Amino acid sequence: MGLLGFFVSHAKEQFTPRVDHDYGMVLQEWAVLPSNSAPNSASMEFNWLTFNGVAAPLTTPLIARLGSRVRLRFLNLGMDHHPIHLHGNQFVITGTEGGRAPETTWYPTNTVLVGVAQARTVEFEAKHPGDWMIHCHLPHHMMNSMMDLLRDRQISTADLTEESAMQQMQSLAASAKFAHVHPSPVAQNAEATPGFPQDAFMEMGMDELVEKPETYGLPKNWSAGMMGMMTMVRVLPDEKYEEIVKVKGKPTVAESEHHHES
Repeated sequence: MGLLGFFVSHAKEQFTPRVDHDYGMVLQEWAVLPSNSAPNSASMEFNWLTFNGVAAPLTTPLIARLGSRVRLRFLNLGMDHHPIHLHGNQFVITGTEGGRAPETTWYPTNTVLVGVAQARTVEFEAKHPGDWMIHCHLPHHMMNSMMDLLRDRQISTADLTEESAMQQMQSLAASAKFAHVHPSPVAQNAEATPGFPQDAFMEMGMDELVEKPETYGLPKNWSAGMMGMMTMVRVLPDEKYEEIVKVKGKPTVAESEHHHES
């Protein structure tokens, strides 16, 4: 079976256990060089990482009903390896580009390495309600080009206060001619933690820009923490799941298109 056939093949006999949600994600990377609006296909200096051709927060969240079984298919068409990690759940690896694996080989994990020209299928029981991130665990693949630089100096981290962070953000906004929203909420005692997270004050939400049925009900400024090669699996109780299906009178994009981002 070819790599692309990995998404469209059908077994002669139904796989067991049966799955309720079946999603596919193509992993790729691009070289989007300074002053260029299109990727440079001749460059090997990749700086933009995507699921299904888009980077978070534009990626479509995957919707799953609480108590259902979910299958995720990863296909790596890029030139980097990607350790794909799921928060809040454990899965079993049930297949590769070579087909379905015997159930005796399955084992619980929460990260699967998808190498160059490889495919991996994982399945899990959606037992835990919540909005669970799924992403490549290489930090620069999660962040894409969010380097947190002001001209030629790195932003301070450990002793940064919210007031000084906002001053830095306003300076950056003035020089770049674009506006920032207020940063995501930060714990009051966050500064007491050594090595305070670098991105805590630099997260910029774009909820309205990326709004779609699958983002309905997410907390305000949710998109601020989403960047790069990541999306989320939303495990929802029946009532919330049905709300998303029916919101604005539209079916969910992710399920109606099955394997493609909107």
